[in-house]
Amino acid sequence: MAPNTIILGNNESHTIALGSFIRLKAWIMPDDLSGIKLEVSGDVSYNRSNDAQLYVTDCRGRVEIIVKPASGGEFPPDHSVILMVDQPTAGEHICLEFEEARVDGAAERVLGEITPVDEDFVLVKRYQSGDGGNLPREAMTVVSALRAQGVSHTSTKSLQVVFDATASMNASVAPDDLEIVNNVIRGIAYHLDIDVAGDLQSQLGLYQAEAPSRVGSPTMAINPQVSVAVVTNSPRPYMSTFPVPTLVFVVGNQATPEAWVYQKSYGESQPLHIIVIDDAQKEALQSGNHAAFHHYATVVQAALNASTSVGDNQPANPFGGN
Repeated sequence: MAPNTIILGNNESHTIALGSFIRLKAWIMPDDLSGIKLEVSGDVSYNRSNDAQLYVTDCRGRVEIIVKPASGGEFPPDHSVILMVDQPTAGEHICLEFEEARVDGAAERVLGEITPVDEDFVLVKRYQSGDGGNLPREAMTVVSALRAQGVSHTSTKSLQVVFDATASMNASVAPDDLEIVNNVIRGIAYHLDIDVAGDLQSQLGLYQAEAPSRVGSPTMAINPQVSVAVVTNSPRPYMSTFPVPTLVFVVGNQATPEAWVYQKSYGESQPLHIIVIDDAQKEALQSGNHAAFHHYATVVQAALNASTSVGDNQPANPFGGN
């Protein structure tokens, strides 16, 4: 008997039996000689029959479904992917087919997820067409680093981004640097399923309008209900007093020495979760070298799981170690 095929569109999901396995198979359209590789990421056991097909035998938590070009690099222009998920031996053979998803220019694309419902059933969800695949290179590099380091959960559900809008920051930080920080935050939020409070582009525009003429440090209005990401050229002790989990991005042409001076002066007494976005880090993010972000993956996890910005599990040294 032919399977009952159900097409999943944006953010649609359906429950199917797990049985002894569920099968995942991907196709690239039009067919490309370089092929496609299907992967799953999370607390999962599986067997692979070929690059484009694998069998999930156990699913113990949220599992992401990922496609990449089999030969590496990026997907060619005008290419799309179709994914099928089914359990062919179930009493009712249901075949879930994801609507065609564009993958042009992406080094990888997260198509959806599988989550256990109970020991017998799993929920299969297709992501919004624009999610993940349209993330900038820097964001996807961060996602890869978080995956590689096993950072998969956080107590943070919402993140407020605050720009240190001062004249000194404006003089040392190029707009492109802030765009990269925005993309890093997008990658963190995407992978950890965190809502970013407010529109990053609007905040960037406000910063560019106000910073050139503002003297001195602004008063940062911190929402006590959400975590905060501060973007600054000069970390300062008062940032360690925020009553919420806090990440501090240090940017600009003096990012590394500024972070080093803070660590030497205040690292023990008023520690911060610092991520330095210097020229070397920018190059690594833009080239897709996720290993360069591995240390910061642990900083992200510690910061966003802390009850306050100065939690006991905080790695205070932005250059590695504690």
